[in-house]
Amino acid sequence: MLLERILKERQAKWEADLRAKGKDPGKVKYVEAAVPNVEGLPELPEGWCWATVEQVCERIVDCLHSTANFKDSGLICIDTNCIKPGRIIYEKVRYVDEATFIDRNRRMKPQMNDVIFSREGALLGVAVRVPANLEFCLGQRMMVFRLDLGIDAKYYESVINSSVFRSQYLSEITGSASPHLNIEDIRTFAIPLPSLLEQEIIVTEVERRMSIIDELEIVILANLKRAERLRQSILREAFAGRLVPQDPSDEPASVLLERIRGERGSGEQKNGAGASKSYKGRAVKVPEPGMVVGRADTLLVGCWP
Repeated sequence: MLLERILKERQAKWEADLRAKGKDPGKVKYVEAAVPNVEGLPELPEGWCWATVEQVCERIVDCLHSTANFKDSGLICIDTNCIKPGRIIYEKVRYVDEATFIDRNRRMKPQMNDVIFSREGALLGVAVRVPANLEFCLGQRMMVFRLDLGIDAKYYESVINSSVFRSQYLSEITGSASPHLNIEDIRTFAIPLPSLLEQEIIVTEVERRMSIIDELEIVILANLKRAERLRQSILREAFAGRLVPQDPSDEPASVLLERIRGERGSGEQKNGAGASKSYKGRAVKVPEPGMVVGRADTLLVGCWP
């Protein structure tokens, strides 16, 4: 099984590193990676298993907990403002000088097929595989996973962006002003792990379907723009009187408005007993002499049709 091979090779490398330093591995305790808690997780296909993030990563590194000193130009710094699931928005990347770049990479410099992850802020939970030929440092609120050779980076990215992974960390998010995940909790979250061949097949199918979604988005945006242009055109035609055929015998709007104003003015001049009186634009019945007006009648003045 893939996971067993990964763990055996990792321990063998650990032992070899100790021997290279002149130490006896038998006298140093090897710390095993945390095993997954599969309670509540779905059943997996035959040959798959659940593995923790820590089990499939060679290294897990958090960013520096400080805001980078950004410049107008320089070296690329990637933070939560310029990423979407599986994608870097290059138009939104910011820049730092060389000294800041070196300082922010002192723990580990991201490289191709690492996966970066936003673990804090409004855009918490976004994973992106690092493409080839991109040198950058991490901004605030980010972390980076360096995967074992048996893990396809694009597959890992897809899993981290999935609802299966998200469902595990939603209850672990802390902080109201700036929601965040603790890196020690992230190490223990579980991912479904098939063989490397199956990972590659899944990635191919995911990318095929995502390309269809991208094409649909383009079509939808084009149709929305077309609909807005059509709406504006209809409104222009309507206000120009060209939306429906015009009847020359119809009364012009200017004449109609003048007639309405004349009728309203004549109504306001009637103030005799029993006549109508204008009240805020409405005709109100004026009581006859000697008529008793109750409180309810008084309250209803101005409310009659």
